[in-house]
Amino acid sequence: VKLTTASTGVDITGGLNVGTVTSTGNLSMATDNATIYLGAGLDLRILHDGNDSYIKNVAGGDLYIQQDVNDKDIKFQCDDGSGGLATYFALDGSDGYSKAHKKIRFLDQVEATFGNADDLRIYHDGSNSHIKNTGSLYVASETSGDLYLRSDNDINLDSDNGYFYFKDGGTSVGLFKLTSSDFYIKSTVSDK
Repeated sequence: VKLTTASTGVDITGGLNVGTVTSTGNLSMATDNATIYLGAGLDLRILHDGNDSYIKNVAGGDLYIQQDVNDKDIKFQCDDGSGGLATYFALDGSDGYSKAHKKIRFLDQVEATFGNADDLRIYHDGSNSHIKNTGSLYVASETSGDLYLRSDNDINLDSDNGYFYFKDGGTSVGLFKLTSSDFYIKSTVSDK
């Protein structure tokens, strides 16, 4: 270890083993590709390579980013495209939600999945959009508003068993029935 005093402080060349470092000012490592190692196995590493910055966990455990202050958030910020700074995503500790503050763009063929077994999948294949589901799929407008299906072209309804039911408050009132040769419109109300 070489220790040199200078007008700006002390320069140390080589390794330095210390128990605790306390600083009342900035702690600077003004060299690209110099790594800060933490842990007995040097498992957590922080470095800047001259262009990009990295936080690496190279051991077998998980990497935690943890906010311990009650009702406070973790915010992920980046340039807003105009030279300013914007929050893109936040873990809201007061509301208990993960909140997207900007649009999330799923690229072609990348699915947004829901359920423990990815039961509901939504994606765009580059030409068409898909909603695929395992089990029943419910689309509901649960307020006094209406539910609209709109297309500038055709709307296609395809059922393997040939039945399309119409219900009022959960009670069946009518159906469309398709057979190999006929198409029926039928009321399912007994006195109609």
